[in-house]
Amino acid sequence: MESAIGELKNRFNQINDQIGKILEIKMSAHFKISRFKTIYDEMILMNSSKKHFLVCLEALHFQYKMFITEQESLTRLLLMLLNRVYRDYFNYYNVILKELPKYEVHAPVIAKPHLVYKDAEPSAEFQPEDIALVFENMMSLLYSVALKYNENETVIHQYKVRSVSGIFIGNLINTLEYDNRVLDDHASLFIKSVDFTLKTQASYFSKTLKRFQCAVEDIDNEVSFQESPWDNSGMSVADQVVQKTDDGYPMVSQWTSPPSADDRSHPKEDDRSHPKEDDRSHPKEDDRSPSKEGLDADTKGKDETQESDITPFRSLRGDATPSPLITAHTRREGVLNEKRCKDPYPKALEDEVVGMTIDEIKDL
Repeated sequence: MESAIGELKNRFNQINDQIGKILEIKMSAHFKISRFKTIYDEMILMNSSKKHFLVCLEALHFQYKMFITEQESLTRLLLMLLNRVYRDYFNYYNVILKELPKYEVHAPVIAKPHLVYKDAEPSAEFQPEDIALVFENMMSLLYSVALKYNENETVIHQYKVRSVSGIFIGNLINTLEYDNRVLDDHASLFIKSVDFTLKTQASYFSKTLKRFQCAVEDIDNEVSFQESPWDNSGMSVADQVVQKTDDGYPMVSQWTSPPSADDRSHPKEDDRSHPKEDDRSHPKEDDRSPSKEGLDADTKGKDETQESDITPFRSLRGDATPSPLITAHTRREGVLNEKRCKDPYPKALEDEVVGMTIDEIKDL
């Protein structure tokens, strides 16, 4: 029986841990919502000069109402569970206390009395300390029953030893064993009932814990409440575009964390300020600049053209020595070609004879 009572205490400790986690998450959510409310109040104060500014902040107010409404709903659910748990333990305590005189069990001395539960107040709030106190008082009653059971077992064993000597006390021993079995069965019934209650309570608190966790995750996914260095400092127009630290590094959003120390100690190099060594040692050639091969080809073509103009005159004389007329004509053609290249508006062919001597014209 003592081992079964010990299992009950272990189950209750697990439930108590769940309640503690729920209260921690609830406190964290309350802090986040209070921070959000402070931001909303600051926005209202800063933009209260014009009415349409306040209308634009209605979405922010509705977001706050969504957070607070969900937390109020979860808080009512938690209070209902705590009230139910206290009610169950309080009723178990009273039932066991009434059964003690029937089995001649003396009620233990309670060090600290627990609060009285009133059925007319189903919404009464009970703290985890109150629940732990009434549970410990209930456990003390069960330990008293277990103590009485062990005492009866000791008496029965003594009578059995005496019956060996030849005295007829068998019926007395059988009656004592029956009464003790009834006490054990009744105590087992209480223990099993409390164990079933603890299992159902653990299931309810487990679901409630998940709901609180999901609610806080929803708040964190929508709004980040990390403090930034400029939260309590004024902002100029330039700061509203790009915010920088004292080191000159750009900051991120107002609700995100500033850059870490590692990022500041190893800044990224700007590719534009440091050209690569390969680019400096081997500059790229401009595709638009004429290549050496192209220049050679153009020069060769011009030379061939000039020589083709002189060749017919050589063949007429039959020797390789050009005549004075051919030489003068060739020189004149070169001057004319040069003028054509420099003059953006070339003259007609008949204008080219202007400036020639009469002998040159006759020879033509």
